[in-house]
Amino acid sequence: MEEIKLQPIKKKVLIDQIIEVITNLIIEGKLRPGDVLPSERKLSGMLKVSRNSIRQALKALDILGVLEINAGSRTYLNKSISELFTNPFKFVSILYDVKAIELFETRKMIEVELVKLAAKKATKEDIERMNSVIEKSKDFIDKPEEFQYLERDFHNALSRASRNKLLVAMMDSISNLLFERKKKTFLLISDTRKKALEQHIKIFEAIKSKDVSKAEKAMLEHLEEFLKDQQRAEYLSYK
Repeated sequence: MEEIKLQPIKKKVLIDQIIEVITNLIIEGKLRPGDVLPSERKLSGMLKVSRNSIRQALKALDILGVLEINAGSRTYLNKSISELFTNPFKFVSILYDVKAIELFETRKMIEVELVKLAAKKATKEDIERMNSVIEKSKDFIDKPEEFQYLERDFHNALSRASRNKLLVAMMDSISNLLFERKKKTFLLISDTRKKALEQHIKIFEAIKSKDVSKAEKAMLEHLEEFLKDQQRAEYLSYK
């Protein structure tokens, strides 16, 4: 491993800056899975910060799964670090405390484009898959947890119909992060499932008829309506 050269830390929150420095080394390929990090003492001297600040930053990265700290031994870059970067949204959301509304805004931007592509590219198999999920959803309208999985299945089938692997991967990451938050909405607000199913049907019919404009409009209505219900659920859960 080539010798790492670092610049002294300047202002801002020290721990955040230390984390940013180490993260950048990973992104730039200067630190690779299995590499040993310099000691706390050496890092402290290189960055001109206290060993306590270094220790707190390393612990935070250990919790995130980026580092592996062995008691009384060296600190390594986790050998399974690649798994974190297959779901970059998870890494970023934890590291920078991303709010739910930010995830919803990002989801909206991505999924509106996905539904437009799906309306253009959906195959017969895609249409059959989405229709199958909708039919199953009708049977579980009164079962919140089961319905939520089917709701996710519908959106997964829709995104894959776009034939854009990068957008699908991004959508999967965001959906996984939102899954637990959405559960609260389905459990607390009784009419959410019925509305979601009706909107899924509208989206599906637009994709089936290859009406891009109608599909985009239906998806926007669906996401905006669900966001309102999500905000209601957040309020209800704190009462």
